[in-house]
Amino acid sequence: MFNRLKKHFIAIVLVLIITISIQIFKDSNIFAAWIFSFISEWTPIFGAIITLILAYAAFASIKEIQKERKRLRNYSWMKKIRDWAESLIEFSKQRLPFNSSSELLDLARDWALVVIETPSIVLLSQDILEKYEDKELVKLVNEVANEVYKMNRAFDEACNRPISAQSNADIESIRIEFDKLLWRLLSAINIRESILS
Repeated sequence: MFNRLKKHFIAIVLVLIITISIQIFKDSNIFAAWIFSFISEWTPIFGAIITLILAYAAFASIKEIQKERKRLRNYSWMKKIRDWAESLIEFSKQRLPFNSSSELLDLARDWALVVIETPSIVLLSQDILEKYEDKELVKLVNEVANEVYKMNRAFDEACNRPISAQSNADIESIRIEFDKLLWRLLSAINIRESILS
């Protein structure tokens, strides 16, 4: 960084020295007089060209800033979806069978805290679809959300009846499908994040 600034500073100083020398020697030196008249005649054109170059640079810079903001926004959306999926995976690691109703109630209570985020994540994925046309990601998020609600119903039903091998088996079969979907969603997010990097 310092070396680049040093080079620019040296170039500016050289241009200033040459310009001052031309101004001083324009009356006594033919070459300096020719350069002075050339610059005098072409200054408006050079000014217009430099103005256009600066305008283009400003426009390109604005475009680059917008592109970076879009990338960061998309990345933060992916992170929210990833965090949601990871919290679901972490929760899903709870193993069956439940030995008592209190274990099941504790798990169902924890599950309710995880489920609260699901509608906002579904809306977020629809925003991604609208802005980036990412239909595959929206489909995966909706499938996971449906499994979340299915798991929620299974917990609700299990909490309202005595613990049995059947209720454990019902929840376990839903959980296995749920895990598969979650891992598919995480791999899709990984692909998108690698594209964003």
